[in-house]
Amino acid sequence: PEVSLMLPLCGALGITVITVSDVQTAMQYGVSSLGVYVNSVDEGSGAEAAGMKAGDRIVSIGTQLVESTDDVTNALKSYNVGDVVEVQVDRGRELITLQVTLGEKTGA
Repeated sequence: PEVSLMLPLCGALGITVITVSDVQTAMQYGVSSLGVYVNSVDEGSGAEAAGMKAGDRIVSIGTQLVESTDDVTNALKSYNVGDVVEVQVDRGRELITLQVTLGEKTGA
């Protein structure tokens, strides 16, 4: 299931994610690891500016390891709009650290 991660009370990454929690879902999306994957990156978002791409698996946000969308939500609660947060992603088996400036919640 696709989940938009834009929270009204904290900064937003500007992405939607898919949680891959079982082998069947992994096969459906053509990925080999379980975890939280970026489904789309909003145009003009901090995630886009930092170079985050659809298909990236989010490994950590700040010091919070990410294994579920709840982990992402909980990690973002301690940041505000305009904060720069370190997001580590797995892209093609390469760990990449991105510096993402959090934006405001957009959309509904």
